[in-house]
Amino acid sequence: MSSGADRPEEQVARAIVGDVTGAHVIIADDREAPAGTVDARLDYPDGRTGVLEISTLGHQSEFAAESRIAALGGRLPMPGHWKWIVSISDPRELTRILEVYTQAVLTCEAHNAASISDLPAAVIEADRELTWLATQSTSQLYGIQLPEGAQDISGFIDLNYQPAEPYRRYPGPDAIISEVNAALGGKTLARRVTKLLKADGDERHLFLHVSVSGLDEYSHARLVLSASAPQEVVPRSGDPELPEPISHLWLYTGWFNRVSRWTRGQGWDHPQLR
Repeated sequence: MSSGADRPEEQVARAIVGDVTGAHVIIADDREAPAGTVDARLDYPDGRTGVLEISTLGHQSEFAAESRIAALGGRLPMPGHWKWIVSISDPRELTRILEVYTQAVLTCEAHNAASISDLPAAVIEADRELTWLATQSTSQLYGIQLPEGAQDISGFIDLNYQPAEPYRRYPGPDAIISEVNAALGGKTLARRVTKLLKADGDERHLFLHVSVSGLDEYSHARLVLSASAPQEVVPRSGDPELPEPISHLWLYTGWFNRVSRWTRGQGWDHPQLR
């Protein structure tokens, strides 16, 4: 039996596919559906049918990080007297940052330092966690000394996923498809593809919500750009490596008001969303 949970990302995907294609999109994977049922079915006015499977392209650590940040309301209680921003660049560091930020903040304030890099070298070297923050972590802490008597000293989390060396390499114009193809070979998306192949329909659609960690930083930026300048980006890329019966691939970042869509035999386009 299916869990029957109708996740927000599934609702968004169904709305987008219905808006763009004109199909009536119906939930298929409800509580009564057997295991392996596709997420939705498509009914077109002309009698054609389709099936839709929805997933996310990204690292599990990012999803867990976003959940924890949402539970915290995007803010952290601050132990000192300054205002602090904790900028998390790598979601895999979130757990450790939450364990060490209190000590880091108090140490920085004791030395009148607005960041770890402003601390004396001897102070950093004497502490394992400060050494990690200064030499290994890509995340940052930024402090702002508040006027005397200021009440609001709660900090906030900025989950930005910016790499330590954002321009360390240029992956080339076909990197989006290369990375999507690599992800399609992974277990999670392979299961989604298998579900589509087993389902009946004139069309088979795979819809991917593309998170920041789902592509290299340059390719993700290019995909986001396609939402505002669609003619410039993905059409130069090749076809995804999907089995023949799968007819459509959708890539959606949530930016602007377009989605990138690949149609077998037609290539890429970037439909505008209402």
